[in-house]
Amino acid sequence: MFYRKKRISNVISRRVGHHFLDPFNEQFTCWEEIAVYTALMDGSAQYIIGNYLRSSFLPFRDLAKFLLKDEADHVNFGFSRIGDYYRSNPKLMKQLLKKWFPLAFGNFGSANSEYDRLKLKYGVTQRSNEDTRKSYLLMVTKRLKNLKVPLPTTR
Repeated sequence: MFYRKKRISNVISRRVGHHFLDPFNEQFTCWEEIAVYTALMDGSAQYIIGNYLRSSFLPFRDLAKFLLKDEADHVNFGFSRIGDYYRSNPKLMKQLLKKWFPLAFGNFGSANSEYDRLKLKYGVTQRSNEDTRKSYLLMVTKRLKNLKVPLPTTR
């Protein structure tokens, strides 16, 4: 138990540039970037967490129910701001979407990994990493299209 608390404390206390997760090493440069981060990164979290709603592991299932409403509010806020900001500065928003989209898209884990296979086998999650990633892409595509904002290219 002590080891786990120490490890969690270590992760939480890390500063920008010292995280093992790349998105947390990025500096925000403007409010527009926070909107893009909120829509895309919290959007990926929403889909990952949603994958635990019918988990065979009750603590994950209960936590997913608790967290999803909060994530949905963040995602809705982020996308509404993207629409507003895009109308006033499309060039900046295209740059920010291009920066954050690959980072958010990478949050889903490896396709066809042993861990992914085991999560499905034991009912911990209901969809593979790749299926979750595809569902997320459909959501982002639809939301940006509704805002008349082009989907970022990753190349």
